[in-house]
Amino acid sequence: MTKSALVLEQDRRVREQLVEQLARDGLDADGRDSVAGARVRCAGWAPDAVIVGELEAPGRGLAFVRAIRAGVARAAIDPGVVAIAVGSGGELELVRAFEAGCDDFVRAPVAYLELRARLQAALARPRRRACERIEVGGLTVDGRSRTVSYRDRPVLLSELEFGLLARLAREPRAVVRREELWREVWGCEVAPRSRTIDAHAARLRRKLSSAGAEGLVAARRGVGYSLIAPHAVAA
Repeated sequence: MTKSALVLEQDRRVREQLVEQLARDGLDADGRDSVAGARVRCAGWAPDAVIVGELEAPGRGLAFVRAIRAGVARAAIDPGVVAIAVGSGGELELVRAFEAGCDDFVRAPVAYLELRARLQAALARPRRRACERIEVGGLTVDGRSRTVSYRDRPVLLSELEFGLLARLAREPRAVVRREELWREVWGCEVAPRSRTIDAHAARLRRKLSSAGAEGLVAARRGVGYSLIAPHAVAA
């Protein structure tokens, strides 16, 4: 089945070049220069990936990603869609992108080969096992809507952060080994020598903490991660 991608970028030249290159690589690609335009385009079209670049109003693109993750984007987009941000690459900008729920970040000006590689890797990851609704203490992980809340306060997560939390929530208190996380969340049969899991776990802990869920995700040094909570119920 042909994969699809929406490019959200105000610069017409950049937008058209990206759409053209993505189409050459076999994707059903389209571009829009505003969030309003993206909503209109996605009224009956659900892309597999959204690439968010520069817009006239700063922060509008990331606000759109937050709305997608929360399921309130007023569009047909799946809350679990792959979202990649494009920006200047400053540390604060990168952090804001991940906090908004983006799965990856590519520095501008865009090197298409890098974007292509990151997009293909993200699209190739298997869909997370998240068909159930799990309650762990005051934490709710809803696999159907791919949303998370703590005591009714929404927690906006990226696709990988959601996948990591959902995997830990399936077996509260159990230590999930790093090899399992690489295989089940990242889709890697061989665990690379990387701190990617640690970086995502750190962001996940910060977001949960901001919602009042302090200390739920625990690291087991040299082994993996676990979710600590008083009880768990799967619905």
